[in-house]
Amino acid sequence: MPLTQMNDSGCSITGGVNSLSSYGVCPENLWPFEPNMINYPPNQNVYRSAKEEAVKWKPFQVPIDLNSMKSTLAKGYPFAFGIALFQSINNVPTGYVPQPRPGATSHSS
Repeated sequence: MPLTQMNDSGCSITGGVNSLSSYGVCPENLWPFEPNMINYPPNQNVYRSAKEEAVKWKPFQVPIDLNSMKSTLAKGYPFAFGIALFQSINNVPTGYVPQPRPGATSHSS
């Protein structure tokens, strides 16, 4: 039975980290990403498996400089970051993303 009709509009980095803490993450073979399934909840085996892999550490903010990022990775901690994407990203057939032109519109605008 579907949940309330939802669209996959992504989430914030904070929301993602909080979800990893609360719910964990299951192996992809138990619940692979399928866009047509976003309105259906996984079965209880998926939730149980995910809970076993819940993040055990508390999130912290990494300073935005290369040495801090390398140090964080060297200590065994992952980190996430966000970047602004511009409309020109939609017109990239080669994988090479050009630098946005002055006055370019971001996706969040």
